[in-house]
Amino acid sequence: MTITTKVIIIKVGITNAVMKGVDYMPTDEIPRVNLQRLREMRKKANMTQAEVSAYLGYKSSLGYHYLETGRCSIKAEQLLSLSKLFGVPVDQIIDNAVISKPTKAM
Repeated sequence: MTITTKVIIIKVGITNAVMKGVDYMPTDEIPRVNLQRLREMRKKANMTQAEVSAYLGYKSSLGYHYLETGRCSIKAEQLLSLSKLFGVPVDQIIDNAVISKPTKAM
């Protein structure tokens, strides 16, 4: 599995399902965050990485920088906070496509 700078896999499972008001999300599907879109939203809001980092509770701008560049995974709570900050639904940050988890051969 390859992680690009545009898209990062987030592991949210049941937490994401609860955020979307769904009773259950299959564990074989993992939603992906569109990192390029996330960066565009930040720039459209005229915010720096340092400002978004502070909003998310990080002590330095590297906290958000690592999320935006795909170096670290975005937690479901952070995803919800970002959607509120940018005034968009979570679905606009997450790609419509999902990837399947690799299954173990029996």
